[in-house]
Amino acid sequence: MDAEMIIALINNAALLLALGVAYDILFSNANINTHLKSILFGIIIGLIGIALMLSPWELSFGLFFDTRSILLSITGLFFGFIPAIIAALIIGAYRLYLGGIGAVMGVSVITGCVIIGLLWRRYHNKLQKILGRFDLFIFGILVHVFMLTCTLLLPWPFAFEVIKYISLPVMLIYPIGTVLLGSILNNQLSRKRTQDELKEKEAKLQNFIDNVPVGMFRISSERKVIQTNPEMAQILGLNTPDEVISYLENTEEQLYVDQKRSEKIVTQIEKQGYVKHFEFEALRSDGKQIWLSMNARKNCQLKGESFTIDGFVHDITERKVAEEALKQTEQKYRQAYNLLQGVLESPKDVVIFALDKEYRYLAFNKNHRVTMEQIWGVKIEVGVSMLSYITYPADREKAKMNFDRVLAGEEFTLVEEYGDSSLNRLWYSNTYSPLKDDDKNITGLTLVLMDITEHKKAEIKIAEEAARRRILIEQSLDGIVVIDQDGKVYEANQRFAEMLGYSSEEIQELYMWDWDTQYTREQLVEMIRLADSKGVIHETKQRRKDGSLTNVEISANAAIFDNRKFMFCVCRDITERKQAEEMLLSAKLTAEDANRSKGEFLSTMSHELRTPLNSIIGFSDMLLDGAAGNLNEKQTRYINNISTGGKHLLELINDILDLSKIEAGKMEIQYESFSVSDIIEEVTMLIAPLALKKNIDLNIQVEPQLGSITADEIKFKQVLYNLASNAIKFTPERGYVGITANLINNMLEISVTDNGIGIATKDLHKLFQPFQQLNSYMTREHEGTGLGLILVKKYVEMHGGSVWVESDVGKGSIFTFTIPY
Repeated sequence: MDAEMIIALINNAALLLALGVAYDILFSNANINTHLKSILFGIIIGLIGIALMLSPWELSFGLFFDTRSILLSITGLFFGFIPAIIAALIIGAYRLYLGGIGAVMGVSVITGCVIIGLLWRRYHNKLQKILGRFDLFIFGILVHVFMLTCTLLLPWPFAFEVIKYISLPVMLIYPIGTVLLGSILNNQLSRKRTQDELKEKEAKLQNFIDNVPVGMFRISSERKVIQTNPEMAQILGLNTPDEVISYLENTEEQLYVDQKRSEKIVTQIEKQGYVKHFEFEALRSDGKQIWLSMNARKNCQLKGESFTIDGFVHDITERKVAEEALKQTEQKYRQAYNLLQGVLESPKDVVIFALDKEYRYLAFNKNHRVTMEQIWGVKIEVGVSMLSYITYPADREKAKMNFDRVLAGEEFTLVEEYGDSSLNRLWYSNTYSPLKDDDKNITGLTLVLMDITEHKKAEIKIAEEAARRRILIEQSLDGIVVIDQDGKVYEANQRFAEMLGYSSEEIQELYMWDWDTQYTREQLVEMIRLADSKGVIHETKQRRKDGSLTNVEISANAAIFDNRKFMFCVCRDITERKQAEEMLLSAKLTAEDANRSKGEFLSTMSHELRTPLNSIIGFSDMLLDGAAGNLNEKQTRYINNISTGGKHLLELINDILDLSKIEAGKMEIQYESFSVSDIIEEVTMLIAPLALKKNIDLNIQVEPQLGSITADEIKFKQVLYNLASNAIKFTPERGYVGITANLINNMLEISVTDNGIGIATKDLHKLFQPFQQLNSYMTREHEGTGLGLILVKKYVEMHGGSVWVESDVGKGSIFTFTIPY
């Protein structure tokens, strides 16, 4: 074994290893179809084999050695059938092309090495378990023992010389080359498998992340989103994870509806390093608010103080909506239950019970239990047939018949009349309903009995009332008509038809404007529109069927029935009243003319009577003063009577003149400013002698702040004097008369109070009437003209005031008048 041979074999083996490394660099990560890759790899190995054969150790012409055996056996072992066969065909063909004495041996070695490699590949796992780490070395020895055996195919005895010459270097170098190349490829394939597995795991993980139905995220310690998944994008209304990262630039402001929830998450993660099932309201990119549930954990396995927060979120909006709906449903069910419980127990006039298909009680309320005890004298129980409690066969059969109708699927209501032991009539509304399960199968029945006696009595009463009203309408002397909102007759009584000269059938076809002559159609429609329940009374003229006109007074008011407006009109024929009014008006004008003539007559007569009366009074006073000499007692009495009678007659004439001026409208108010207290003091001085004569106590009370008033001073004084003098006149000796003056609501109010004889209530209306005194006895006892109070009333009213009296017989009277202050 010379150095040339060893160097050639080592170079050949080095080329083989270099080509193996090149394969690792060029093809280990190539993304090529598997079958195409196997074919290409077989071709490349074939080319590598040719390259090896180009730098062999040539023992003799046509007999040379290289590392083909290592290449092909390793190809069969590590790369499988297709690359090994293709490489063997290429290398074998090239070896035949080279020819020489070693051609047959060379092709045999090529074929055998491939077969040994493929067989070893087939049983590699078992052989590796048996041989352990020496499996490649033993494989190399086996391959090259086979190669040495193929040397026997050379011509004899040349073959033995060759075997003797190459055995040692081949067995020293080739198995080691096999181990080295196998180890390189084994490491490459192992790394490739690891990479593939890692890529597969990464792909599966990414596929999981991309397809998991939860939003996943990773946030940096600077609170920036650095990774997320498509589901997170979908939850937030975005398209891609990159859009999520861009959108959530500031998570607190853009994600959380309630910033306090964001702060709470941060606090919990800082405190315990994680959050579980943390629920919060989030804001989608489209502005819609959704509910999310978050699980997150702080990851501190980074260099320095940096960390990430990894977590995922669930969109729980539907759950929240469902929870809210469930909550509301529970509330509704609770309310319904409470309502049902209330319906079952609270109404005093409602009986409720439920039976199964065998007529056995399922439930009942207290009212039913009490009713059954009162009627049948039994105490009912759940689970017992109701029919067993009904002792009368006819009633039991009637109840069973109704129950069977319900159990057959019929739902109905019966109104039944009953009579109790007191012969009172009672009415009940009995509602029968079937009970059904979730599959709509009938499982029983319910019966609700409501005491409608009051309602029934009300219906009867309404019917009777309607009949009575109809009778009243038909018997009314006034015409009654009901007009609908379109102005058409809805209903009318016979009297209204007669008023217009139509039959009852004809009147039903008419409209308001067919008979009303005072208003246009548009005005009548507007009147209907404006009519209300307060009513209105007006007069109009109606045209009868024959064309004649009648004066009618209409009292109308509106009402709404069934969303329709109706106007109820009571029409009274006032033709005769109108004629009477015209006659009365004519008589009034005549009377006013006569009254004016009377006033003028009285005025004239009063003036004519004053002259002789003044003479009579004057001469009488002269005789009484002794101007014609002394008079005896009888003469004095007669002359005194003449003077008193004349003065009384003159006072009467003066009052008549004032009254006639007032009635003729010739009396005028002379307004001037004067002190109220001064006038009261002046009148008090005038009546003081009269009061002193009867020992009457005078009490004057004037409000301090009363100042001056603008009025007719003379008439004001006369009003106060007439009232005060009357009070003294009708108050017995040692009585009481008071005058009070107050300012109330910008009105001067003066009251004259006495404790005299008083006035009966039935006589109060006679006061303030001309020439009226209450009775003949008072007329004889208390002289007067009977015009004092009527003048008081007239003067006060001329000032824009009013006067009234309060009195009790035997207790006294209070006369009060007010005038503007």
